[in-house]
Amino acid sequence: MTTASRLGGHSSQGRIVPAVVEAASPLRPTGSQGDRGLGESSARQIARCIAAVGPLLAGTALWAASLPSISTYDLDDYGLSPRLGALWYTGLAVLVVGAAANLCRRRMSGTVAGGYLVALATALYGTIPLIVDEPRYAWTYKHIGVIRYIELHGSVDWNIDIYHRWPGFFAASGFFSVLGDRPDPTSYAAWAELFFTLVNVVLIVAIARVLLHDNRVSWTAATIFVVTNWVGQSYFAPQAFGYTLTLGLMLILVWQFGGTHHSVLGSRVSRCIHRVTRRPVAMWPAPTKAIWPRSAAIAVLLFLDFAIVASHQLTPYILIVQAGALVLLGILRPRWLVGAFALTAVAFLLPHLGYVNQRYGLFTDINPLANTETVASSTDTLPGKTFNVTCGRLLTAVIAVAALAGAVRLLRRSDGRAVALLVLATTPIILIFGQNYGGEAILRVVLFALPWCAILAAVAVAGASPAAALAGARSAMRGSRRYLRVAGRYSLMAATLLTCAALFVPAYFGQDEIDLMSHDQVEANRYLYAHGRPGSVIMNIDSNAPVRSSDNYNLFFDESLFRDEKFRYRPLGAADVDDVVATMHAYAPSGYLVFTPSTEEFARVFQLTPPGAIASLEHAIAESTSFIPFYIGPNTRVYALRTAS
Repeated sequence: MTTASRLGGHSSQGRIVPAVVEAASPLRPTGSQGDRGLGESSARQIARCIAAVGPLLAGTALWAASLPSISTYDLDDYGLSPRLGALWYTGLAVLVVGAAANLCRRRMSGTVAGGYLVALATALYGTIPLIVDEPRYAWTYKHIGVIRYIELHGSVDWNIDIYHRWPGFFAASGFFSVLGDRPDPTSYAAWAELFFTLVNVVLIVAIARVLLHDNRVSWTAATIFVVTNWVGQSYFAPQAFGYTLTLGLMLILVWQFGGTHHSVLGSRVSRCIHRVTRRPVAMWPAPTKAIWPRSAAIAVLLFLDFAIVASHQLTPYILIVQAGALVLLGILRPRWLVGAFALTAVAFLLPHLGYVNQRYGLFTDINPLANTETVASSTDTLPGKTFNVTCGRLLTAVIAVAALAGAVRLLRRSDGRAVALLVLATTPIILIFGQNYGGEAILRVVLFALPWCAILAAVAVAGASPAAALAGARSAMRGSRRYLRVAGRYSLMAATLLTCAALFVPAYFGQDEIDLMSHDQVEANRYLYAHGRPGSVIMNIDSNAPVRSSDNYNLFFDESLFRDEKFRYRPLGAADVDDVVATMHAYAPSGYLVFTPSTEEFARVFQLTPPGAIASLEHAIAESTSFIPFYIGPNTRVYALRTAS
C-alpha cells in the first residue's frame, strides 16, 4: 500500500486538481443516493442543517452586533483587546467552536468550512476597518504616497526612495485604483489585511490538498492559519503582496512539478527515516499528471517570480531557499527553475546594489540572537505590553509544537512528506542572519513558516483522512467507544483553535493605541502636503505618523524629532525650543512641527520621555516667537517655522 493510499489520498492515475471549495452541502449523504438518503426524515435533515450553519449565523450576528459599542478612544498599553467587549468575544468563540464542530463532523462540508473561514477572518481582520475611519499603521501611508505619485506621473523615479526601485506592488495597486475608479488608495487600503488573508486561505487549502489529498486536513490548516497569523505583516504593503504571490507560486510548483525524483540527499534522508520507522518511505507521493502544459506552467512561474522580485527586496530569496531545498531533496524538477529564480533576483538587484548598500547595508548585524529582538522588546516593562508580547510568543510556541506533533504523526506512517513540510517551515530562519529589518526579522520568520506549520498542525489535530478514520472506527470500535473517539477528536480540535484564538487577540490587537491613526491626524497630513511650502521639512515628534501619503511627498522632507537622542529620556520645555529650530533648519530653511494624538502615547509606550514632556514642549512652541500656528484640528496641531521672509 502506498503512502498516499494509507492517508486516504488518491493514486497517481488521472488528474488531481486542488479543489478549494467542496461542493457538497451539509445535507448531502456520503453514501449512495438510494434508500439511505431518501429515508432520512425531514426533521433530521433540518437538525443537521442547524448544527452545521447555526453557529456560523449566530457567531456572525453576535460579532456584527458588537461593533457599534467598540471604542478606540484613550487606549492603554493593552491595546484594543480590552475594548472589544463581551459580545465580540462571545461571537468569536461561537464561530471557533462551530468551525471545530464542522471540521470534526463525519460528513464534513467544505462549503460550510469555507463559510466559517470567511466569518472568522472577517471578525479578526475586518473589525478595525469597520470601526475606524482611516487605515491602520503609519507605514501604510508611505505606500499610499508612492502609488499616488505613480498615478500622477505615470512612471517611477529611482532617486526618490527605495520603493521606486521595487515598484511591482505599487504599479499593481495603481492599476487596481484606476480599474476601480479609486484614485486614492486610502479608500481601500484598510481592507488589505482581510483581502490578503482570504486569498492566502484559498491558496493554503489548495496546497494542503495537493500535498496530503485530505479535505479535512486542508480546511483545518486554513482555519489554523487564520487564528495564528498574529504578526501584522499582511497590511497594505509590498511584503503582503509578495507573500501571497509566493504562496501561489509554491502551489504551482508542488502541483505541477512535485514528485519523488532521485537525489543523493533525498536518498540519505529516506534511509534515515527507514532506520527509525522500520518501514520504506517515499519523500513525496507519486508524481501527478499535470493538467497544464509544461510550457504554460513554467511561463506562469517565471511571471510570478518576476512580480515577486520587482515588489519586495527580501521575499525572492526566501523562495529561492525553499524551492532549492525541495530540489535537493529530490521533490521538485526541473532543477534549472531554481537557477532561473536566483538569476532573476540577482539581475534585478545589481543595478540597485550600490544604493541599497549605501542607504541600508546588506548585512547590518550578523548576530542572530540580536536579530530576533522585536520593537516590542523595548516596551515589555509595561504590564500590558508584557502580556501582549507573551501571548504572541506563546501562540508561536503552540503552533510550533502542534507542527512537530503533525510531523511525528506523518513519520510514524513512514510518510516522507513530513520532511518536506519541516524544511519549508524551518528555512525562513535564515532571515535572522544578517539584519534585524527594524525589529521585524523574527516576525517575518514566523510569517513565512506559518503556512507549513499550519498544515503540519492540521495533521496533528485533524487525524487521519476521513475515510481511513471512519473505516478504523467501524472495524475497531462499536457503540459508545466510537462516540468517545469522535468526542476526543472534537475536544482536541476545539481546544487547539480556542487556545490559538485566545492568544491571537491580545497579540494582534495589543499595540493599537499607537497603530491606529485618527481621522484628524490624517487630515492634518493631507493639509500639510496640499498647502505647505515645497522643500520644507515636516517634523513629527515621533516616527509613528501618517507621512508621505500625497502624490507630491517627494517635494518635502519628513523626519522625527526623536531621531535625535538629545530630545529623549528627559523633560522637555522652553529651553529646548532653540534646539528644535536648529534641528529643523538642518534639513530645510522652512518647516512644520506636528503634534498628533498618538505622540504622547507613543512616547509613553516606548518610554522616550517622562510623562507630560510632550505637552510641555508643545506649550513652549505655541508661546515661542519662532513658530506660528499652521493647522489647528480637534486633536492635531501643526506649527510652522517662522522664516525671515
